[in-house]
Amino acid sequence: MNEDFEIGLSKKSKKAIKNTQDLGYLKYLNIGFYLVTPLLFGVLAGAYADGRFHSKPIVVTLGIIIGSVGTFYNLFKLVK
Repeated sequence: MNEDFEIGLSKKSKKAIKNTQDLGYLKYLNIGFYLVTPLLFGVLAGAYADGRFHSKPIVVTLGIIIGSVGTFYNLFKLVK
């Protein structure tokens, strides 16, 4: 942090900035949620549609495929 900037800050503000910098790992905690959600949503929506329209494995399979594409898209965005 810049020393000139630190002079104008109170102790409480300096501590808040330090705590924010220490919590950089939090962005990695939601990776599992970010990657699993599209696949889970595709499977659940497919299972619901199959039960509703009596087309047993067709829509679940389609949901798995669409959910997998969404998961890989999110993974690509995350790595990029």
